[in-house]
Amino acid sequence: RVRLQQALYRDIYGEQRLLKENILPAAMLYAHRGYLRDLVDPDFQGDVDASLAMAACDIGRDSAGSWCVLDDHCQYPAGVGYALENRIVLSRVLPRSFKQYRVSRIASYFRQLQTNLLAGVGNAGHCVILSYASSHPHYFEFAWLAKYLGYPLVEPADLSVRNNIVYLKTITGLQPVDVILRLIDDIELDPLMIGSGNSHGVPGLVEVARKGGVRILNPMGTGVLENPAFNSIMAQLCQALLGEPLQLQSQRTWWLGDDDQRESALGRLDELQLRHIDVPGEIFEPARMDPSGKQQLLRSIALTPASFVAELPCLLSTAPSLLDGEMRQRPFALRLFQVSAGADFYTMPGGLCLLDADRADERRTLQNIPGSKDVWVLSDQPVQEDTLLRSDSDDVAYGMANGELPSRIAESEFWRGRHSERVESAVRLLRRILQNLLDEDRSATEVLATPAMQGLLRALTAATGTFPGFAGRGGKKKLAHPNRELISLLQDARRPGTLANALQQWQLSASSVSDRLSSEQLRVLNRLNDLLAGLANLALPKDLCEDSTVLGQTLELLDELLLVMSANTGLEHENITHGDVWLFTMLGRRIERAHQIAVTVSAVMSVHRENPRLLEYLLRLFDSVMTYRARYHSGLDNRLVLQLLLLDEINPRSLAYQFKCIQDLIADLPGRRTVSNGDPLNRLAVAGLSRVRLADPEHLLNTERDARQSLQKFLRVLQDLSASMTNAITAQYFTHTEKRQQIGPANIHNAMSSTHPFAADEVGPG
Repeated sequence: RVRLQQALYRDIYGEQRLLKENILPAAMLYAHRGYLRDLVDPDFQGDVDASLAMAACDIGRDSAGSWCVLDDHCQYPAGVGYALENRIVLSRVLPRSFKQYRVSRIASYFRQLQTNLLAGVGNAGHCVILSYASSHPHYFEFAWLAKYLGYPLVEPADLSVRNNIVYLKTITGLQPVDVILRLIDDIELDPLMIGSGNSHGVPGLVEVARKGGVRILNPMGTGVLENPAFNSIMAQLCQALLGEPLQLQSQRTWWLGDDDQRESALGRLDELQLRHIDVPGEIFEPARMDPSGKQQLLRSIALTPASFVAELPCLLSTAPSLLDGEMRQRPFALRLFQVSAGADFYTMPGGLCLLDADRADERRTLQNIPGSKDVWVLSDQPVQEDTLLRSDSDDVAYGMANGELPSRIAESEFWRGRHSERVESAVRLLRRILQNLLDEDRSATEVLATPAMQGLLRALTAATGTFPGFAGRGGKKKLAHPNRELISLLQDARRPGTLANALQQWQLSASSVSDRLSSEQLRVLNRLNDLLAGLANLALPKDLCEDSTVLGQTLELLDELLLVMSANTGLEHENITHGDVWLFTMLGRRIERAHQIAVTVSAVMSVHRENPRLLEYLLRLFDSVMTYRARYHSGLDNRLVLQLLLLDEINPRSLAYQFKCIQDLIADLPGRRTVSNGDPLNRLAVAGLSRVRLADPEHLLNTERDARQSLQKFLRVLQDLSASMTNAITAQYFTHTEKRQQIGPANIHNAMSSTHPFAADEVGPG
């Protein structure tokens, strides 16, 4: 069947003999949106790249035991990542069963796929996996597949076409791409293509592929092979193209664009199910439709009959399944995966078992299936260990691949680091406030009236950026009655800056780089999902500050959240290679922590700077109480507190430590290992560290109006430095722009020839 699909693809976009001989009706081909006219070569010059590197098909077995094809998947093998996940999970859960039954391993399929990717480009070829964004429901599958194959997972925005070459936007410049394994539909690849359904593809990709500038697997235009109308003439197509009978029959299909078939199908309408050829997951069952719905369907068929097919429902066989704690018999289909192996095709010794919904009109899409199973192919010989790791020892195996970190990934890692610090800062402040309310013997009203608590509440608003809050207009009223504001800061995910919102932002950044996270980090991410749901489900009363029971429950959740965040921080430091990805994550952390320290200290010490309780709270926020007691044997002194939290370069919670780390991290960024202090980004880091080193606690606490250096001015400058460093990093590493072009008879080719977009005159505001 896959050989037939390949021959059909070659004829549709090449010679078009089937159209000329009317074996393939023109209306059947043109009605399907998968047919891309841009790819047709009417002069038959050049060889159409018709090698289907991979394909998949759904097959079902009816009650009589006969197998038939339900659907073809020729653009990309959707579900192969889920099949891989199922196999990995089950092999760990049932290791003895795998050995006892001699279950064939599926790594051979992916090894053959790797061979296809490197065909013609060798081991030095640059391959990427092109997928949808992290918001796509199948992004988990894409990330799993990319991590297993070991190729960068990119989105259309990560690629750029210049001078008939496809480039990947990386942190070190534009890197040429030789091979693209695409996991997105044809019509969303290139917005310049006729019939494109997306404006966010890679402009010019079709033209580059036509000219051989990049190899795309599967080749573009294969979506036309998924037209269910072809099933009505598949036997004739097989005879015409391969000269042999069709071995595996398709589901009995009538194409309503043909007058005779339409009349035959409409005469037995209640026995059939109908489909629109461009909407794979939508199936209509006239027998179950009300009269008005059926009439609407008939009107649609009358308007565009070539866009509809009728199928004889296949009563699929069933398999036992445990769903919602109940054992039930579910109909199922098997999705089988093929990969090109030279002149033939290799079938994965396994597959994905798709459990069907109870209703036939809810079948055939991965989004709505109630579950899946792993498919085992048993061997009559002992099964050997199999892996994708290379066993050869050529020179390439000893080299380190540098410069392939996409700018989008680096940016997501940078903001993942920043969001994690924001979450931790918000948790620490909220935890300290609620703990004080729970521990004090006095009433909540009395506790809230103390200068120390009011300083913490103002700091909470400043650190989260949720103004006016406790620090702006109406702040005095909220300081006296903070329940509503505290509940919002805990649970309102739609309000920027709240704990719930910061958690969501952290998850969004983490999910966009999930293919680069370790299994332990993914477990942390899953636990954070649970805690976010638990936070949203907390029933917080209007009198939160007076309810000790709810305060205790909330504190337990915040404690666990802080513990999980600490586990994530430890994994980042000790379990992750300190390469480019780690550098951007840590840089985001340090910049955000410096900002949080400056903002919090400024807000807490804006009033009542000598209040002992306030100073103690400040030390507890930054885990510095024990250090202070061990180092200074005197009472709480605001000068010593500032010395420890702002100026101490060996305290990991101090401002000086952050700027020192920032300077070291910037020095190790790609392309900066030999950069002088005159570099704009490095200059900002040096300026921040120098200001901290030259600061004096006595002068910072000087309250005279004409004082040259005050605490508020000092901290405000450092806050601005953090923002300036973020802008500089964005311009240098995350923004790709071309040089300005002169309108007129200028040499446009030369203006666009640069492959390194990071020169100072090329940085834009993006």
